Order: sequence, then structure tokens, then C-alpha cells
Amino acid sequence: MFQKADLKKPRPFQLKQDLSIPASFYEDLKVDRYNTINVELGAGRGDWSLSQAKQDPQSLYVAIERTHNKSQIMLKQYQDAGLSNLVGVQADGILLLASRFPKNSVDHIDILYPNPTPKKKQANQRFVVGSAFHVIDQVLKPGGKVIIASNINEYIQEAYDFLVQVWVYQAESIDALPKDFVARTAFERKYQERGQMLYQVVAKKP
Repeated sequence: MFQKADLKKPRPFQLKQDLSIPASFYEDLKVDRYNTINVELGAGRGDWSLSQAKQDPQSLYVAIERTHNKSQIMLKQYQDAGLSNLVGVQADGILLLASRFPKNSVDHIDILYPNPTPKKKQANQRFVVGSAFHVIDQVLKPGGKVIIASNINEYIQEAYDFLVQVWVYQAESIDALPKDFVARTAFERKYQERGQMLYQVVAKKP
């Protein structure tokens, strides 16, 4: 059973380790070529960012996946696709954002079906509840958006409460997704095939 966290702002994020990724990573993305910068955290095989990059060549898509097996599938897909506006990275997404992305540099962040860490003692591991959101908030531009999707309604309700009451974001929507919604990720497809309800919150940084 999912256990909600108490509504309070977490301690600031502390960057305690660096990555084996060049310090010039952000500059190497040549971000000035694109209208918007979109980041997907926990991208899995990278299907969603790949489909978006194909449809929107004027925007840059950066997909970040921590696990080795999924990231290798993602990187192979991206190499085969050969899209100049699509970058896949194997890394901890929060560490990468904290160490390589400037403040107010990202337009859009997708967090699709993250690990819900359902116990209350694990709540600080949730993206919106714990210190990770200090990093997300820091790199998002004013007016930038974060989308969070889950098959657990309580997780989305908690995310909404934290976004609005703790982080003072403007909630644009909180919805149950329609059953004929086109799946963005393998997890989303799996949940749909099981007939599960899916939920999403969209919020904007003031």
C-alpha cells in the first residue's frame, strides 16, 4: 500500500559525487540550435524521447537512464536512428542535471512511471517529495513544465499536493488518462494491457 509523505519542503540537494561525463557535456549539446530543451528522467529504452525527437526536429531531447541493460538498448536505438536532436545518456538523472545543466536551462521534464518507493520511510526517494526536486526546480526555466505519470493514483495525488503547496507550481492538469491513450513507454503499454488506470499531473514553474 502506498503511504503518503508529510507535506514539507526537503533539505537542499547536496551533490556528493561527480559523474564520468565531460564537464563540457551541456555545451557539447549545442543547445543554441534548438527552440526547446526536453529531458526525460528514467527513460528506460528511450522510446518516448525517440518518438518525440522524430516529430519535433526543432527541439532537443535528452533521455537519461541509470540502469545498464535498458540504457544499452536505448543507446543502440538512438545510434540507429541517427537524429541530431536526440541524446541518450546512462547516468543518474538528478546527478547529471545537478552537475552538468545550468540553472533555468530546461523547458520540459518528463518523469514517466518512476519507482513509487511506496513506504513512508522511502518517501524522500520520490522525485517531488525529496531533495531531488530542488535540482529539477533549479534547472527548469520559469514557465517550464514537469509531467509525472504513474499507475498509482495516490502517488499522483501526492505529487500534485507537493507541486502546488510545497513548490508553489501552477498545476495545469491532474487526470486519469483515457483508456485509448497512446502508450509512451513499455511500462505504460504493460499497464494498459492489464487494464489498469493510469494517472498524470502536469505542472508549470512560476
